[in-house]
Amino acid sequence: MSSTMRSGTASSDHDPTDASLRRLIADAMAESGEIISIVIGDHQGLPIMGLVRGSIPMMTVTAIAAMSARSAEEAAAEVDLDHPSRILVETSRGDLVMIPIVEERAYLIAMVSPRTDREGPLHVLDALAADVGAVLSRI
Repeated sequence: MSSTMRSGTASSDHDPTDASLRRLIADAMAESGEIISIVIGDHQGLPIMGLVRGSIPMMTVTAIAAMSARSAEEAAAEVDLDHPSRILVETSRGDLVMIPIVEERAYLIAMVSPRTDREGPLHVLDALAADVGAVLSRI
């Protein structure tokens, strides 16, 4: 099962921004088979676009991730650290990766299957976040 949304509403297959984001997400998931799901959410926790494999609703993924990311950002600020470039929740069943796209007030949120070497999918997700930021800046 997969879901696709933009700005909280069903997306149009004819919107060039939607098509660009969908292609970027699909390409990243094809490049790294460890990436299970990718969602782009806004700063309020609303889904912009994504591909979620499984039964977890996209709205749930973005809302929880946005809350977690905001908490991490506030914690970093409280101890005088820079804005986090990546927030990683590691578990034995997989990882939740949140990458702030600061200029666009958005987040890239991904679920990654468990593995020994995380650098492969994390590198793919970092590059995807930069590409998504470029697409969102044109809206």
